[in-house]
Amino acid sequence: MCSVAVAFDILKLARKLEAAGFAQKQAADTSEALAEALTTAELVTKEYLDFRLRETELRLRETEQRLEAKTRETELRLETKLGEVKIDILKWVGGLLLAQAAVIAALVKLL
Repeated sequence: MCSVAVAFDILKLARKLEAAGFAQKQAADTSEALAEALTTAELVTKEYLDFRLRETELRLRETEQRLEAKTRETELRLETKLGEVKIDILKWVGGLLLAQAAVIAALVKLL
């Protein structure tokens, strides 16, 4: 990660806080706490965030392309399976029609 150091004048802030009505100890403690928070915080630059965003968008596009390819592949397999099922159904229907015709022919001969 790309961290950025923040320059911070504790004394200057403490004086401003005192001028605004803070007690001397309160102003000093507040300034030190803020300085500590800023120096221990992990800050990043806009450029770093932009880089990570572009990187994430690229990975997302790659994932999307892989999913689209897998979806197309699955659709093709399903179409193939459906074709096979249609052929099986036609075979069964054809066989049943022949059997029905044979039964009808037998009945006609009996009558």
